[in-house]
Amino acid sequence: MKIKADNYTIGDLAKFYGVSTDTIRLYDKKGVLLSQKNDENNYRIYSRDDMIMMDYIVKLRMLEIPLTDIRKITGDFSIAETREYCLHKIEQIEEELERLSGLKAKTEKLVTSVEAIETHLDKITVCESPVFILRDIEEGIAVTNELFDALQLDTIPMLTVYGSNAFAPETMKMASQAETRASVADYYISQEDDRGITKRADFPHDQFTILPSKLGIHTIIKALPEQEYHFHYRIKEYAKAHCFKLTGENLNRTLLAKSKGVYCADYYECWYFIEED
Repeated sequence: MKIKADNYTIGDLAKFYGVSTDTIRLYDKKGVLLSQKNDENNYRIYSRDDMIMMDYIVKLRMLEIPLTDIRKITGDFSIAETREYCLHKIEQIEEELERLSGLKAKTEKLVTSVEAIETHLDKITVCESPVFILRDIEEGIAVTNELFDALQLDTIPMLTVYGSNAFAPETMKMASQAETRASVADYYISQEDDRGITKRADFPHDQFTILPSKLGIHTIIKALPEQEYHFHYRIKEYAKAHCFKLTGENLNRTLLAKSKGVYCADYYECWYFIEED
């Protein structure tokens, strides 16, 4: 195809580049593709040079470069300034790739949590726990999550109930009943240390509590908030039957929360730490 010298209409450019006429009018308004006016009908007309410029604008927009920057690149920027701009753009892309990589890793952990519900719901095993990083939510969830985000782990910070007196008779009684349950729950955010960062000299120990890997009874439960909880009693019976001594320390992490109308259900990963009797 040969490019004619001039007299391209706004419709010609829009059709050729697969954009709307409003888009081309915006380019004109932003000063990146200036049109001339036909003296006879006052319509916008574009020349061969405009068509070449349009092609370059389209290529830059494919790189998600904003129109304000395109105006600089095609106008006032020197060749050296254009090169520096592109290098900075690459740095921004690399930062975004790193952010997306972190989101992908966390989403994969979420998939793992959902799969665990499918395969381990109500099943009891004895195993070593991960290392958990905890922080009380007293300052609010937003502040607490920011501190966890700074750790740059691939795991997901989860709302957690953590305590050291889970099997005291009065605690078990209050925890089992919906109306008194909240009064015995201490809420934290917890996150698995999947990279061993708690061993590093620069880890901010003053901001977090570290729960080292321990032997524990592990299960995943479905809890209906308005109903009585009996799983503590089940864990206690299991420990007795298998000659394990419960230390009283436990950690219950929210894996999934569901709500449909008045129906609510929470799925918890539960760790009850033990010593061999």
